[in-house]
Amino acid sequence: MRTRSILPSGTVLLSLTLLGCPREPPQTKDDTGIGESDADADSDADADSDADADSDADTDSDADTDTGPTDTGTTDTGTTDTGTTGLDSIYDIQGGLIAEGAEVTIQGVVTGTSYNGVFVQDPAGGQRSGLWVYLGDKWDASYTAATRGDRVEVTGLYDEYYDETEIDVLNAGNPRFVNLGPVGEPPPELLDPAVLANDPEPWEGVLLTLPELEISSLPTNYNEFDTVDTSGETWVVGDRCYYYGDDAPVTPGVSFDAITGVLSYTYSAYKLMPRELADFVGGTGGTGDTGIPTGGTGIPTGGTGGTGLPTGDTGAGVPADAIAAGELVITEVIQNPAAVGDNDGEWFEVYNASGRDLDLDGLIVRDDGSDSFVVSRTLLVPAGGYLVFGANGDPLLNGGVALDYEYTSFFLGNSDDEIVLENAGGIIDAITYDNGATFPDPTGASMSLDPSATDAISNDDGSLWCEAATPFGDGDLGTPGAANDPCVIATTSP
Repeated sequence: MRTRSILPSGTVLLSLTLLGCPREPPQTKDDTGIGESDADADSDADADSDADADSDADTDSDADTDTGPTDTGTTDTGTTDTGTTGLDSIYDIQGGLIAEGAEVTIQGVVTGTSYNGVFVQDPAGGQRSGLWVYLGDKWDASYTAATRGDRVEVTGLYDEYYDETEIDVLNAGNPRFVNLGPVGEPPPELLDPAVLANDPEPWEGVLLTLPELEISSLPTNYNEFDTVDTSGETWVVGDRCYYYGDDAPVTPGVSFDAITGVLSYTYSAYKLMPRELADFVGGTGGTGDTGIPTGGTGIPTGGTGGTGLPTGDTGAGVPADAIAAGELVITEVIQNPAAVGDNDGEWFEVYNASGRDLDLDGLIVRDDGSDSFVVSRTLLVPAGGYLVFGANGDPLLNGGVALDYEYTSFFLGNSDDEIVLENAGGIIDAITYDNGATFPDPTGASMSLDPSATDAISNDDGSLWCEAATPFGDGDLGTPGAANDPCVIATTSP
């Protein structure tokens, strides 16, 4: 339990990452039960190096004297009970009544699974009834498998991992994870998004249903996408347990009667994490039942018989090899960050000047030396939109940038270098910055193209670039993914 502020700009960034693993960008794609091999093996190994070597041996003697909701997780509903003496309350943990670092033992029902842990909720539900249990990416070899609807007993260390409330079983001195058998999932809490936006923290870790959401963005490199409710609040939907895009196009404008998922807190934002396609009701492929009428076929007006796409829209942009010269423009580059090292903090931005949605899958990015990479997945940039490529996709490590695509084998020289965008037809756009001769040469700020010059001819002129002035993330200056600050362009009197 901690006090958090809702993120800036008047928009509540509630990332609905349904049931995921809060230690990394969402990567898992299915929710078929814990103990699966889940080939989505993130290379960070989730080693949870905080050590948390707590030796208090669970000296918490409050005997569950919580003043919050009744802890019905201690009542067996049809499985072998291991006893309830000495159990701690999830409500007490989320309510700040138990000290961080204490060893705790809880019982609850699994509401979502990922390859390295589970969400567990007290079946009584309500505020502060759920949390994340971290087991590590190899946990299936050491602990009994569990899936949604199973009642479990867990012993581990209570931790606020980057402000995500969790029980860390992997690093506990006396770990325990026991499956007590299936009892069924608690029903999701149907909430008014406006009420949730006003105070989301008590609902962290709880299974929720939010009505009337519409997709409002293309997916990021981490398969997160924005939705907007009827009041205009933005809610981020993540893929920690399931990625909607695996079954249907993530298309702005597609609306849902409701989306169900577990509310998670990662990278300084609340996110909704759905567990399966049935958690999306009334939109593309929505087949679940939350008790909310779908109002008909569930296909948005103008749909094409189940694709969820407007008539005439295939869900794909213009292929990379069909992008003409000048239709994609390089507009911003940070080659020498100050907040973090170059290997983590370098990024560059492109702008879609074509008037058409573009799919960059297959785009070649290179310099005039040996650095290069090829975009290896669907990567849509809408007409008039911006897209950010970078060296490290983790906002906790890259200076606070939300990347759209993480590359390897490409480095930006601090003094001079080239960025070339290319397809089978030739060069689409290129810039050559020159150690301050004509282009700016900042440290801790991006080289920023004047917003009046976003074409592939003007961006060759270093005098139309300037140092960015707007702070982002951890303190460097730039506007990644958005229109640039205007430059003060020097003019010569006649």
